[in-house]
Amino acid sequence: MNHIIYNSSGDILRAVNCPDSMASMQAKEGEFLLSVENYVDIDGNWVSSGLLKKKTELPFLPNLIEITANLEDTAIITDVPDGCVINWFDGLTEISDGSDIEFSVDLPGKYWLVISSTPYLMKEITIEAIPTT
Repeated sequence: MNHIIYNSSGDILRAVNCPDSMASMQAKEGEFLLSVENYVDIDGNWVSSGLLKKKTELPFLPNLIEITANLEDTAIITDVPDGCVINWFDGLTEISDGSDIEFSVDLPGKYWLVISSTPYLMKEITIEAIPTT
Protein backbone atom coordinates (compact mmCIF):
# COMPACT_ATOMS: atom_id res chain seq x y z
CA MET A 1 0.00 0.00 0.00
CA ASN A 2 1.15 3.55 -0.67
CA HIS A 3 1.24 6.09 2.13
CA ILE A 4 2.12 9.75 2.31
CA ILE A 5 3.61 11.54 5.27
CA TYR A 6 2.59 15.16 5.77
CA ASN A 7 2.88 17.94 8.36
CA SER A 8 0.29 20.11 10.10
CA SER A 9 0.41 22.65 7.22
CA GLY A 10 -0.53 19.94 4.72
CA ASP A 11 2.89 19.82 3.06
CA ILE A 12 3.60 16.31 1.79
CA LEU A 13 7.03 15.44 3.12
CA ARG A 14 7.51 12.02 1.54
CA ALA A 15 5.78 8.99 0.09
CA VAL A 16 6.39 5.44 1.25
CA ASN A 17 5.34 2.06 -0.04
CA CYS A 18 5.08 -0.50 2.75
CA PRO A 19 2.64 -2.96 4.28
CA ASP A 20 -0.17 -1.33 6.25
CA SER A 21 1.16 -2.96 9.41
CA MET A 22 4.38 -0.92 9.12
CA ALA A 23 2.85 2.37 7.99
CA SER A 24 2.54 3.99 11.41
CA MET A 25 6.30 3.53 11.95
CA GLN A 26 7.01 5.80 8.96
CA ALA A 27 5.68 9.01 10.53
CA LYS A 28 7.89 10.88 12.98
CA GLU A 29 6.73 13.17 15.76
CA GLY A 30 4.59 16.01 14.38
CA GLU A 31 3.93 14.14 11.12
CA PHE A 32 0.75 12.51 9.91
CA LEU A 33 0.01 9.49 7.73
CA LEU A 34 -2.48 9.18 4.89
CA SER A 35 -2.99 5.91 3.01
CA VAL A 36 -3.57 6.22 -0.74
CA GLU A 37 -4.29 3.65 -3.41
CA ASN A 38 -2.18 5.07 -6.23
CA TYR A 39 1.04 6.95 -6.78
CA VAL A 40 0.86 10.57 -5.56
CA ASP A 41 2.77 13.47 -7.08
CA ILE A 42 4.11 14.93 -3.83
CA ASP A 43 5.02 18.26 -5.48
CA GLY A 44 1.58 18.71 -7.05
CA ASN A 45 -0.62 17.79 -4.08
CA TRP A 46 -1.20 18.70 -0.45
CA VAL A 47 -3.40 17.45 2.40
CA SER A 48 -6.32 19.40 3.86
CA SER A 49 -8.53 17.96 6.63
CA GLY A 50 -7.13 14.49 5.91
CA LEU A 51 -8.01 14.67 2.21
CA LEU A 52 -5.59 14.76 -0.71
CA LYS A 53 -5.96 17.97 -2.77
CA LYS A 54 -4.32 19.15 -5.99
CA LYS A 55 -2.22 22.29 -5.74
CA THR A 56 -3.28 25.18 -7.96
CA GLU A 57 -1.30 27.78 -9.89
CA LEU A 58 -0.43 31.01 -8.13
CA PRO A 59 -2.72 33.57 -9.75
CA PHE A 60 -1.56 36.40 -11.99
CA LEU A 61 2.19 35.86 -11.67
CA PRO A 62 4.40 36.25 -14.75
CA ASN A 63 7.18 33.86 -15.78
CA LEU A 64 9.53 36.59 -17.00
CA ILE A 65 9.93 40.28 -16.25
CA GLU A 66 12.35 42.53 -18.16
CA ILE A 67 13.87 45.63 -16.60
CA THR A 68 16.74 47.95 -17.45
CA ALA A 69 19.81 47.42 -15.25
CA ASN A 70 20.04 50.99 -13.94
CA LEU A 71 18.73 50.83 -10.33
CA GLU A 72 15.79 53.00 -11.41
CA ASP A 73 13.72 50.54 -13.42
CA THR A 74 11.96 48.22 -10.98
CA ALA A 75 10.30 44.83 -11.36
CA ILE A 76 7.11 44.86 -9.32
CA ILE A 77 5.35 41.58 -8.53
CA THR A 78 1.86 41.92 -7.10
CA ASP A 79 -0.81 39.52 -5.86
CA VAL A 80 1.51 37.21 -3.92
CA PRO A 81 -0.66 35.72 -1.15
CA ASP A 82 0.26 36.19 2.51
CA GLY A 83 2.48 33.49 3.93
CA CYS A 84 4.20 32.42 0.71
CA VAL A 85 7.88 31.57 1.02
CA ILE A 86 10.04 33.60 -1.38
CA ASN A 87 13.49 32.17 -2.16
CA TRP A 88 15.80 34.62 -3.96
CA PHE A 89 18.73 33.78 -6.27
CA ASP A 90 21.23 34.89 -3.59
CA GLY A 91 19.92 32.51 -0.92
CA LEU A 92 17.76 35.06 0.91
CA THR A 93 14.42 33.68 2.06
CA GLU A 94 11.47 35.78 3.16
CA ILE A 95 7.78 35.31 3.88
CA SER A 96 5.25 37.31 1.87
CA ASP A 97 3.10 39.70 3.88
CA GLY A 98 0.82 40.47 0.94
CA SER A 99 2.67 43.61 -0.12
CA ASP A 100 4.29 44.05 -3.55
CA ILE A 101 7.70 42.53 -4.20
CA GLU A 102 10.09 45.02 -5.79
CA PHE A 103 13.47 44.36 -7.39
CA SER A 104 15.99 46.60 -9.13
CA VAL A 105 19.63 46.07 -10.02
CA ASP A 106 22.51 47.80 -11.80
CA LEU A 107 24.19 44.68 -13.19
CA PRO A 108 22.77 43.09 -16.37
CA GLY A 109 21.83 39.44 -16.07
CA LYS A 110 19.11 36.98 -15.20
CA TYR A 111 17.87 36.86 -11.63
CA TRP A 112 15.24 34.54 -10.25
CA LEU A 113 12.99 33.98 -7.31
CA VAL A 114 10.85 31.00 -6.36
CA ILE A 115 7.52 31.46 -4.62
CA SER A 116 5.96 28.54 -2.78
CA SER A 117 3.09 27.91 -0.39
CA THR A 118 1.29 24.70 0.53
CA PRO A 119 -1.92 25.07 -1.52
CA TYR A 120 -0.06 26.37 -4.60
CA LEU A 121 2.34 24.93 -7.15
CA MET A 122 5.83 26.32 -6.84
CA LYS A 123 6.35 29.31 -9.17
CA GLU A 124 9.71 30.45 -10.52
CA ILE A 125 9.94 33.98 -11.87
CA THR A 126 12.92 35.20 -13.89
CA ILE A 127 13.85 38.88 -13.89
CA GLU A 128 16.07 39.75 -16.83
CA ALA A 129 18.01 42.97 -16.34
CA ILE A 130 19.14 44.24 -19.72
CA PRO A 131 22.06 46.67 -20.14
CA THR A 132 21.37 50.37 -20.54
CA THR A 133 21.99 51.67 -24.04
